Amino acid sequence: MPGAVNRLTRAPVVASASQLGEAFSEDFSKGISDMNKILAALIAATFATGVFAQAAAPAAKKEEAAKPAAAASAAKKEEKKAEAKADKKEAKKEEAKK
Repeated sequence: MPGAVNRLTRAPVVASASQLGEAFSEDFSKGISDMNKILAALIAATFATGVFAQAAAPAAKKEEAAKPAAAASAAKKEEKKAEAKADKKEAKKEEAKK
């Protein structure tokens, strides 16, 4: 069958040019509708990702800021305890001298 590719067919592929236009129009409009849905989903996903990223960042900063603050308050408590002990020792030495 060397000439089978170029052989003539008896039935036309599309009956008329108007039917070809209608078929193209239906496929094209369906493709546009699908593309609009995909585009809307991409925009919504981008917006949601941005909102999530902005909401998550301050929470992490608060936790990081709380750790040094807690360490600083613990250091202050230790200083106060050490000062109180030193004051008590000085008071006992003064009482012992009297």
